[in-house]
Amino acid sequence: MNFFKLWELSKEERANLFQRTQVDAAELLNAVRPIIEEVRQHGDAAVVRYTRQFDGADIPVDQLKVRPEEFTQASTLIEPFIRAAIEKSAGNIRAFHQLQKPEPFWIKEIAPGVFAGEQTTPIDSVALYVPRGKGSFPSVMLMLGVPAVVAGVESIHVFTPPLPDGTIDAATLVAADICGIHHVYKTGGVQAIAALAYGTETIPKLLKVLGPGSGYVTAAKRLLQGVVDSGLPAGPSESLVLADEQADPYLTALDLLNEAEHGPDSSAYLVTNSLDVAQRALDFLPALLQKLPPQRKAFCETVLSGHGGIVVTSTLDEAIQFVNEYAPEHLSVHVRDLFGVTKQLRNAGEIILGEYTPIAACNYSLGPNAVLPTTGYAKTFSALSVRDFMKTSSVSYLTKAGYEDLREHVIHFAEHEGFAAHAMSLKERKFRTDGKAQSETLVPPQPVSGLGYHILHANPSRVVCKRITRESTIDVEIDTGERYPDINEKLTTPFHFLNHMLEHISWRACMNIGVSTSVTHYPFGHVICEDVGMTMGYAFAELWRQQRGCGVNGEGEATGIIDEAMTRAAMSFEDRAQFCFTSAVPLHERVEDMLSVDLNNFFAGFAQGAKCTIHVDLLKGDDPHHLWESAFRAFGLCLRQVFGPNPWRKGTTPGVKGI
Repeated sequence: MNFFKLWELSKEERANLFQRTQVDAAELLNAVRPIIEEVRQHGDAAVVRYTRQFDGADIPVDQLKVRPEEFTQASTLIEPFIRAAIEKSAGNIRAFHQLQKPEPFWIKEIAPGVFAGEQTTPIDSVALYVPRGKGSFPSVMLMLGVPAVVAGVESIHVFTPPLPDGTIDAATLVAADICGIHHVYKTGGVQAIAALAYGTETIPKLLKVLGPGSGYVTAAKRLLQGVVDSGLPAGPSESLVLADEQADPYLTALDLLNEAEHGPDSSAYLVTNSLDVAQRALDFLPALLQKLPPQRKAFCETVLSGHGGIVVTSTLDEAIQFVNEYAPEHLSVHVRDLFGVTKQLRNAGEIILGEYTPIAACNYSLGPNAVLPTTGYAKTFSALSVRDFMKTSSVSYLTKAGYEDLREHVIHFAEHEGFAAHAMSLKERKFRTDGKAQSETLVPPQPVSGLGYHILHANPSRVVCKRITRESTIDVEIDTGERYPDINEKLTTPFHFLNHMLEHISWRACMNIGVSTSVTHYPFGHVICEDVGMTMGYAFAELWRQQRGCGVNGEGEATGIIDEAMTRAAMSFEDRAQFCFTSAVPLHERVEDMLSVDLNNFFAGFAQGAKCTIHVDLLKGDDPHHLWESAFRAFGLCLRQVFGPNPWRKGTTPGVKGI
């Protein structure tokens, strides 16, 4: 068993401590290439053939994908305490990754009139690779599946090698089911990576693959990098245990064995500045090894006499320097000043603090992700996270003042770099009097005068309204005729979620609704929501006036539902501006790219613009998206009732006097 005193080692011997198990990359790549090409050319047939060859499982093509009844059967094959462990871990992992989820949209003024930010959206499709080389790994299924679901990926597909009888490990299937993922394929290895990269008759072509695998899987990802995003590099398991003179030698010895038992290609070191702690930990190891099953004992002995063992340094600072240079996958810290030392640790896939936090707890149940960078990649890569399943687009916006401030600087930059068209796009830029860009031949819009509301078109079936303020211009169109083919494309406010909610109003009211915005200042959520609500309210009030002569209800009440959420809404057009809102459940501060209070402002603005009375009562629900979705659905259904035909009410209002 290796026992090193760092001050006694030569430069070359020190360098050897940082080496991991080496594989012949060229040999692996040569072995992988023909398999990839076969799958590319022959699809499912090649996948089935290689699965039979490498996994000993003879699986018909039509059974490559796990069927619903196999999920049901899997739940009967595991012990209740295993399911309880999976559910407990899933809850913690989900809670951690929910906190990790980035803000969907932000934008800030970085200079007067210059706004920049980011919008984060999920990747459209991902593949999750769950290995089964040295055992069953439902924990990997959770570590991959939970963040993918939290991120909002719509198309999630799992690939895992089958057992020789052609089934999938039952615990892994149960874990997938708990994640809410049901696209699972009975194939692994190189053939799985090639299939998901190119697509086959059964397996869709996917955008990204994440998850650890064998050297052959890693080689396949490397060869297919130009075809599919291969994500985080993950190789054999590795760990360091950092200890000072106050550490418990017995506990450090226990944690040293944690990753060493993964296999003979793993790496594991105890690094300490205390010769006493090192020697006592070494003394505990033989008895601990005897308690392991023969295979795991053999793995640990191979690692601790190869790429592992105990390293003693002269000082704690030198031990910390060793850790940062090694950049381990897992780092267990047993020191007196836990948080002070942690601030000095720069390179580690995960940092695990204190005696009560064994590495195993983090592997399975604590919450942070256990799919981590290995082989020194922790110097530049992070642990797998929700962000691996999302991508970010920068968002830029200039006001007129911001544009004018930057114009000359941008022209000078473009001309210096020789980009004439770049410079011309500013030099030749022309604007209408309202600040919008125009070409020489653009037909001017219908003129309107001054601030306030302007009805541009009105008849009993269609109203077009414009509202101009010092901050924004809002255009609203309502058409009660045949549904437009591009109905959803006519909603173009700066906020994705607000557009989505306006879609619900349009669909439930059975009316074509278009809303566009133009801002001269940054579009704060409360300003946009209130202004859009007021403009829509004014437009609907005009539609009410147009239709009142024919006779319509003028009032309505409806309940909107989606999944667990339900809202009741009531509305009456009787020239009384009033909005009342209650919620029987706690409201989340944010939903998607919006603040809940801003969405509330939409209804208040509508009541003010329409001079109508609105009551919205959120009755139940958990998901913030669903809560607001149910509210806007109920609101749209109310509008449908308000404008429902009622000849008896011809020429009247819903008020008591009927005038």
